[in-house]
Amino acid sequence: MKYYAGLDIGGTVARMKIEYADGRAGEFYGAGGTMNTDGYEKCNAKYRSFILPILEEAQIKAEDCVKICVAARFSKAGSRVPQVLPGHGVSAGKHSGI
Repeated sequence: MKYYAGLDIGGTVARMKIEYADGRAGEFYGAGGTMNTDGYEKCNAKYRSFILPILEEAQIKAEDCVKICVAARFSKAGSRVPQVLPGHGVSAGKHSGI
């Protein structure tokens, strides 16, 4: 089933909204975290444990997501310059139609 997703990972709270083509929608909340304080491995595990059960319960697959909007700011500690995520080719801090 095709759907759109919005994801906002803050330092305290993670939020995800899923909206289907037929207008149905759901919002989900979980623990947030930041790359600067938690590091990549811990954040990766935390985000996966937040997102994957939502997809499983909704019986949808990641590859069925038509578009996703991610609200996050990745930067080196003390820096306000957006960084490019390795392997993604997307500059964080800018809106993208991924």
